[in-house]
Amino acid sequence: MPKRANNEGSIYKRSDGRFEYSLMVNGKRHRGYAKTRKEAAAKLAELLSALGRNLLPDPDRITFADFCRRWLASAEHRVKPTTLRGYRTSLENHALPTLGDLLLQRLQPLHLTHLYAQLLKKPVDPNKTLSPTTVRLVHRTLHAALEDAVRWGLIPWNPAKRVKPPQASRYTGQVWTPEEAWQFLAAAQASRWYALFLLALMTGMRRGELLGLKWPDVDWQNARIWVRRNYTVAGGQKVLGTPKTHRSSRPVYVAPDVLEALRFHHQRQEQERLEAGDAWADEDWVFTTSVGTPIEPGNLHREFVRIIQAAGVKRIRFHDLRDTHVSLLALAGLDPKIISERIGHANVAFTQQTYQHLFDSQRRKAALAVSELLGPRDDLPSA
Repeated sequence: MPKRANNEGSIYKRSDGRFEYSLMVNGKRHRGYAKTRKEAAAKLAELLSALGRNLLPDPDRITFADFCRRWLASAEHRVKPTTLRGYRTSLENHALPTLGDLLLQRLQPLHLTHLYAQLLKKPVDPNKTLSPTTVRLVHRTLHAALEDAVRWGLIPWNPAKRVKPPQASRYTGQVWTPEEAWQFLAAAQASRWYALFLLALMTGMRRGELLGLKWPDVDWQNARIWVRRNYTVAGGQKVLGTPKTHRSSRPVYVAPDVLEALRFHHQRQEQERLEAGDAWADEDWVFTTSVGTPIEPGNLHREFVRIIQAAGVKRIRFHDLRDTHVSLLALAGLDPKIISERIGHANVAFTQQTYQHLFDSQRRKAALAVSELLGPRDDLPSA
């Protein structure tokens, strides 16, 4: 292999068929491996980009804590604020107290295995320990961070790939029956945010998508709403960003009664704007406070719980309004592909996997469909 100058990268094919990419920085070699030359070139480009942003430390001396700080800084502009907050919590609260002083290159699968076992015994408060789901989130964060460490040539392979996180039962959201949904909506009519709750049940839009709506997103002529942004709060900071995935940016068609509720909501909001005068924050939000500012998620949650109690229906999460919408569509026999597009999932397979328990009635129909089509046959021998 030819000798390379400082800060100059190289790629060559190994005898085992893999491609090794490397970069010499201050006399220290950063290296990694890829299956194809194209993949190796892409990873080498990431190394050079990290070097240019001063994110590439000495691979022989960096501690895991130092690496994580640099990794979080690099992730700040690549992921959504809520995702970054989750990364930071997983690392600073759970991983770094145990692994922070360890040299990155000495991190082994056994360290992670012991960490997960320790976290499962860690008391959150006197009566509660960390759940397997939380530990799995820590594992996902470590996997993502260490995968970048491989790309940056700091370690040759990802230790997290050789560790199995604890199993966690999949959460199945509760849903309302059609009768419960109508009870809730009847109780919600007195709320100034009635149109929001109606829209949540009738479209399956996420909370952040609803709070991020502006009036130009409402296509009155074609009876549809364009989902273009997501409003949330992360770490006490208000965050206005893009929807969850590229498929989440979508038009959602609405029924005439939903459109009528939005018209009434708009008229009432115009009256509030006139009464507020100069105090009104004229930013075109569909759902607002009494002075035109965006609704805080915590305030929406309190109003949601209040209406549930008034309606006398079982308590569910706000996100379960989305599950209820999917359940109602499945009961109506809609094609899963249409349901997937409506709620903004990446693909129909993800929808069917996420909401597999809601499609049981259709599976039962499938089991009887052929028998009902063929009907009884008198000429067939009995068993």
